[in-house]
Amino acid sequence: MKSKKCSFLMGLLAARAAMLMLKLLKRNGTHYPGYLALKFCPDFLSYLAQPKKLIAITGTNGKTTSSNLILEVFQQTKLSIAHNSLGSNIQEGIITTLLRGSSFFGAKPIVDLVILEVDERVTPKIFPYIKPDILLITNLFRDSYRRNASVEFIADILDHSIPKSTKLVVNGDDVISSYLSRDNERFVFNMDALKNEPQIKDSLIKDVVSCPVCDQKLNYTFNRYHHIGRLICPKCMFTNLKSNIAIINVNDKVHIAFQDKVYYFPKIGENVTDFYNMISAIATCIY
Repeated sequence: MKSKKCSFLMGLLAARAAMLMLKLLKRNGTHYPGYLALKFCPDFLSYLAQPKKLIAITGTNGKTTSSNLILEVFQQTKLSIAHNSLGSNIQEGIITTLLRGSSFFGAKPIVDLVILEVDERVTPKIFPYIKPDILLITNLFRDSYRRNASVEFIADILDHSIPKSTKLVVNGDDVISSYLSRDNERFVFNMDALKNEPQIKDSLIKDVVSCPVCDQKLNYTFNRYHHIGRLICPKCMFTNLKSNIAIINVNDKVHIAFQDKVYYFPKIGENVTDFYNMISAIATCIY
């Protein structure tokens, strides 16, 4: 234990010195301090204090935009915030962000809120030590063959990494990510089929074809793209999770239904992905 503590202190001092130097040079440099910390102490995260409040964001697409939107909302409050919106979403950058949000020796948090974008593949290295209060999972798709060629592989990583105490915010139009960690409490968002919105049924890749419960071929009642949309199993009636908040219409405003009321928001873009990023951020801030 003593040798580990010494290695942590060495890593801490090296990281703090690098952070100071980068600040004097007026550079962001969020990766290098964390890199030094891990060089001296591979389990560096195990010595850092849990943040007062931690919101984490992960998923294949949209996590950076969603993270920045969530940050913008909380920047309008009086809360002090540490975040990695300008830097790395892997272990090194996350360590640097957590150091910025903690006392010099990492023994206690000094900010009210930490917002972390987290690459889905590094969650097993982060979540055993730093447990999010809320985790937004934007969606899960297969990605490049060098990284995330199998969506089942990534889903399994997340399923085994998410702490049982973490509350989830999930995309109800994605039955892969929304059903992860089924025992965890969750808040579900989705987007209804919009007026005159075309369905895309000819995607070359569709990761959900058969029912995960009974293996029957699924029927898509609305297929937005890939496996995103509304579906049902004709045999066991497996279907999407019921949403807590939803985009129900888009014209000059985005119409969002929540608790039997409709709220109107200015558009932040014109694409479906923009609308998903928007509702995911709103859902996270409400939750």
